[in-house]
Amino acid sequence: MWKAARTALKVMKPPPRLSVSEWADRERRLDSQSSSEPGRWYTSRAEYQRGIMDACSDPATPEVVVMAGAQLGKTEAILPKTEQVRGEDYRVGDRIRAYVLDLKKAGQKVKIILSRSHPDFVRKLFELEVPEMADGLIEVKALVREAGYKTKMAVLSKDAKVDAIGACVGVRGTRIKNVLDELKGEKVDVIRWSDNTEELIANSLKPAQVNYITLDSENMRAKVVVDDDQLSLAIGRRGQNVRLAAKLGKWDISILTESEMQEGAPELEESPDRIGRFDDDLELGGAGLTGADDFEEPEATGKE
Repeated sequence: MWKAARTALKVMKPPPRLSVSEWADRERRLDSQSSSEPGRWYTSRAEYQRGIMDACSDPATPEVVVMAGAQLGKTEAILPKTEQVRGEDYRVGDRIRAYVLDLKKAGQKVKIILSRSHPDFVRKLFELEVPEMADGLIEVKALVREAGYKTKMAVLSKDAKVDAIGACVGVRGTRIKNVLDELKGEKVDVIRWSDNTEELIANSLKPAQVNYITLDSENMRAKVVVDDDQLSLAIGRRGQNVRLAAKLGKWDISILTESEMQEGAPELEESPDRIGRFDDDLELGGAGLTGADDFEEPEATGKE
């Protein structure tokens, strides 16, 4: 017992160059730093709320628990069911890439929340693949997504010598292919941003070709007229294309054909599958959708 006490005293003895009072002050500072470590960790890692990380998955129901990589100190992170993409399957040992949605303090620990369905996940994937975007030469002006099915992204180049769409696509489509591979088949339309409302709406409805657009600025509504053979392209499967276009441009959009305009069929303008409303909530998990539009070819292929 005496030996143990002597050992304890020896361990607690102040270093030779410190007085007892200095040593006591140092110990109090260390204790204070130790107790505040989770808060300091939380603050220093906050920048990762807007980043991408790789992780190994360890599925659990309804959440997926992953071991975060070195970026976040090899700690555990959670991919909630609400942030997963419908139809994706995560298995033990798989390497997945996810968007760090949030960091939350849980007692003395920090809880890392991941997402694969968030629109910014697509944005960050492009930043990883497109140096011009990461450097700020290309700006993402608007991005809307129905996770697992389709994304529309409007881009603007700040350098006249840099083509925004071409940079996102890459040589022979190599850049966008890497993004599509990570999204496991989700379609991505990269369109050119314009401050002109009519031009932006026409671009957002691609691959459909628009004949003309009539704007109702007071009600923020646009009537778009297309050829008969372009109607299915403009609307998309179950209204997906026009719905995303409306979200992108923040205008309600109704689609009519030339023949319908000539015959005078105003009631078609209010048909649910003919109109996209920008204030409707997008179904990020894809609920109520059967799949991406089979007719559509992404604008990101480089076709204008």
